[in-house]
Amino acid sequence: GVRLFAVAIPLSMITGLPYFQSLLILGFVTVAYTLMGGIRGVVWMDFGQWIIYMGAAVFALIIGLRMLPDVAGSFDLVASLGKMKILNFDSASGYTLFGGIIGGAMLSLASHGTDQLIVQRILSCKNVRESQKAMIGSGIVVLVQFIIFLFIGLMLYMVWNGAGFAELGITKPDELFTKFIIDHLPPVIKGITVAGIFAASMTTLSGSLSAMSSSITVDIFKPIFKGITDENRWLTISRITTLCWGIIMVFGALIFTNQNSPLVEVGLSIASFTYGGTLGVFVAVRFFKKCDLWQYMVPFFFSISVMTFVIFAGWTDLFKINWTWYTLIGVTSSVLMNRLLVTIKKPKTENA
Repeated sequence: GVRLFAVAIPLSMITGLPYFQSLLILGFVTVAYTLMGGIRGVVWMDFGQWIIYMGAAVFALIIGLRMLPDVAGSFDLVASLGKMKILNFDSASGYTLFGGIIGGAMLSLASHGTDQLIVQRILSCKNVRESQKAMIGSGIVVLVQFIIFLFIGLMLYMVWNGAGFAELGITKPDELFTKFIIDHLPPVIKGITVAGIFAASMTTLSGSLSAMSSSITVDIFKPIFKGITDENRWLTISRITTLCWGIIMVFGALIFTNQNSPLVEVGLSIASFTYGGTLGVFVAVRFFKKCDLWQYMVPFFFSISVMTFVIFAGWTDLFKINWTWYTLIGVTSSVLMNRLLVTIKKPKTENA
C-alpha cells in the first residue's frame, strides 16, 4: 500500500486527479500486466523499468546540478551544514552508524533471505551459481543507485537553498522531487523522469502481487484443496488471488494519504514489523534442532506482538526506538521465545 501511494503522489500532482482515482489507475495497470506475464513477465518488466528509472534519475541529477551557479561552492555549503556527514555516532538523531550496519544487515537478511518478493526471483534463476551471482550483483547495483538517490536529495536541497515545504507550496517531503520535475525539467526529460518514477514503484508492486499470490496459492490453498490437480485451474486461482491482492493494495494505500512522514521510512518500518519474526523462524530452523510447528508459529506471532508494543510506544511517546532496530528486535524476540518453548516442552519430532 505504501509503495502504491508513493507513485500516486506524482500522478496526482501532475494530472490534478484525486489520490483515489490515481490509485485506481495505477492498481489496474499493475494488476493487468502482472496477470498477463507471470513471473517471467514480472522479471523482464522489472528490468526494463529499472533501466528507465535509473536513466531518469541520472538525467534529473545532471540537470539539477547544471542549474547551480557554483557546484563546488554548493557542495561546500551543504557539507558545512552536516548534510554530507557519513559517520554518525549521535544516538539522538535516530540514524547512527551502528543502526545502519546492524539494523541494515538484519533488514537485508530478512528481505533477501525470507521475503517471497526477492526469493521468487532468485528461485527463477537457472541454478544455484546464477542465483548467487544475482544476489551479489543486486547488492552492488543497489549501492550505486542509493548513492545516486542521495545525491539527488542533496541537489534538491541546493537548488532550493534549503527552503521549507510551505515556501515551496507542498505539504509532504515525498512531493519534493515531483515539484522539481514539474518546475524545472524540459518536457522530454520530464516525461522520461515521470515514467521512471512510475517504473520504480510498479516494479516492486508487480513483484509484491506475484509474491503474495504465489504464497497464498502454494502454501495455503494447495495443501487445503489437494483434490485439485489440474494446473490450469490452479493458474486461474492464482490470477484471481492476484486480482484480490491488487484490490486490497489499492484500498490499503488510502490509509497513507494523510501521512506526513517520508514514505520510505513508513514502508521500511512496516516491512520490519514482520521481517523480524520471519527471520527469527528461519534462524531457528537453520541453526537449531527441528521443532514442532507450533514452536515456530508462537514465536512468530510473539515477535509481531512485541513489535506492535514497540511501535505503539513510539506513537504515544512512551519511548522511541528508531525503525532501523525493528528487525533485530523482532529476530531476537522470536528466537528467544522459540528456545524457551523448546526448553519447556521437548518437540515431538525429537522424541521420535
